[in-house]
Amino acid sequence: MGRAETLADFIIDNELIVYSCLELVDELTTVIQRDKFDKYLKAPRENYLTLHHQLTVFTEIELIFKDSPDPDDNYLFDLALQAKADYLVTGDKKLLAVENVEAISLREFEDMVSGT
Repeated sequence: MGRAETLADFIIDNELIVYSCLELVDELTTVIQRDKFDKYLKAPRENYLTLHHQLTVFTEIELIFKDSPDPDDNYLFDLALQAKADYLVTGDKKLLAVENVEAISLREFEDMVSGT
């Protein structure tokens, strides 16, 4: 089973609500087109976009956050704050240090939800 399917099962099995927005869909669409991800993608790229759409609650956001270490990621904090999300799950270590939102790694989140 691939990582995307494992993550999808984790979301479904734990009845998690995952928020998305236009900016995140745009970034995902752009990133998965990069050749360097070919070795990680086991299915057609469209399948990942469809899976993302099926597993997330779409939220329109207002772009107001300005404190991300990477200005291109400000929208992620807008999404988390405006959706009133409990966590921003990210693998970007720079984003884990922002104080306005509780940002944790996927591994930490999986461990927390699983109780390990």
